[in-house]
Amino acid sequence: MNSDGRSISPFNPQQPVDPDFFVGRDDSIKRVLHRAQESINGNLRIIYLAGKKGIGKTSLAHYCRLCIEKELGAIGFHVFLHGDSGPRTLKDFTYTTVERIIKSRSNEASVMSLIEKIFKKFILEVKVGGVTIKHKELNEFVPNNIPTFYDFLRNLDTELHKKDKSRGVVLILDELDFVASEQYFVDLLKGGSDIAGVDGKKDNILIILCGTIDVFHNMVSKVKRVGDIIDLIEIRRLSEKEVIEFYKRSFSYLSIAITQGGLSVLKQFVDGIPQLMHLIGEETYLNNHQDRAINKREAFIGVRAAAEVWGKKYLKEKIHKLFYNPKYAPILKIFQSNINIELKFSENQILNNLIVKDEDVLFEFLKALEALNVIHKHKDDDDEYWVFNDRLLSLYFQVPHENIY
Repeated sequence: MNSDGRSISPFNPQQPVDPDFFVGRDDSIKRVLHRAQESINGNLRIIYLAGKKGIGKTSLAHYCRLCIEKELGAIGFHVFLHGDSGPRTLKDFTYTTVERIIKSRSNEASVMSLIEKIFKKFILEVKVGGVTIKHKELNEFVPNNIPTFYDFLRNLDTELHKKDKSRGVVLILDELDFVASEQYFVDLLKGGSDIAGVDGKKDNILIILCGTIDVFHNMVSKVKRVGDIIDLIEIRRLSEKEVIEFYKRSFSYLSIAITQGGLSVLKQFVDGIPQLMHLIGEETYLNNHQDRAINKREAFIGVRAAAEVWGKKYLKEKIHKLFYNPKYAPILKIFQSNINIELKFSENQILNNLIVKDEDVLFEFLKALEALNVIHKHKDDDDEYWVFNDRLLSLYFQVPHENIY
């Protein structure tokens, strides 16, 4: 293990997965490659990779870009649109996109040499660690309407492939939370389809969008035709077999054995979510100080550590106010007792174990968790109960915290 415990780790909970450790998604990859083939034949294609937070949309888009570049010769760029603080106008969007195109491949000499030639007027300096942009000059250059944006992508395709027969630009637009709610962005997608092929030019362009299914439906509600022109690919959870394959491959790479018992614990808490899979793997690795075989005990130590990290990152300040509030302390201590809560629980299950049975306080507490997307209510015939949205959150509530009164 290196001194920081991370530099040789295959686990990357906050970054796209290393291709050597990518597992599953075969059907989705096949569909994306099919659309990519259509796009390099001159047909604009737009794909939407839909899934919940942590399901692996960014990693899948990144992996597909690498496959498309290797198999079809197109060149791709991954643009992050900053979620809730995304571009407010079309001009802001095009600036962000062009700037990211210039900067995103700066550590890859072959692509960056082409980028430097194409955008030399707007680059002040290229050095290790990034590219310095001439912002005023770039702002004056970037497209300010829909037709010129697609002209820009066409010209970029032409310039990138001057010396070879390959064709195609892959543009990945990620973190769509805000921009997808803006009319200009929906009009941009629709406009690309409207002008495609009208002037006889081929559009060797594949646009891959990454977002939640709610964001997709929000776009369609603004312009129904957007639903017709976008190929929606919903990203499923990983299977247990795929999770096990990932852990076997990863710990083998690290020369650390893992037992069937250890695998059983890890896969149980992953619940098919790639981000959790990487976080749990990373914490299991970092807390295995003597590089011992990962058995049930070692795995659960890693899971407990991951739950603490996940809770602090996911729940943030709002939820921690509940931990400081003395009126909720008896409720929180019920979660840390020996009763079997796990993923789901009933209100009566909590009330029956409280000394002071205050239904109003319990209701207030549960509704606060629901509003923060920690739990949701489930009805099954005559039975009604609360369910944690993932296993790590459930475990986090069962771990003692210093903040509780």
